[in-house]
Amino acid sequence: MYHDYNLTEMGIPRNACPDPNRRHLGRHSYTVIKGAAKLEVLLKNRAYYVRGPNKGQVSWGKHGGPRSAWIAACTKAGVLP
Repeated sequence: MYHDYNLTEMGIPRNACPDPNRRHLGRHSYTVIKGAAKLEVLLKNRAYYVRGPNKGQVSWGKHGGPRSAWIAACTKAGVLP
């Protein structure tokens, strides 16, 4: 669970879940740091946002769900899912 969102029911991959040791302030989003890449998980918008030189939004709907979109977002960020 993350605030009012059940991440398991939404289909969020385990490696896209929030780090329990970090303090997350967003009510509808949180940031996952993988190496030098920062990926924001936008729960309300059902998308991932890639921060960095290759920035942009990756929609769950366009990529067939949260798992496929996570792979696309990590590829866009240049890190392994």
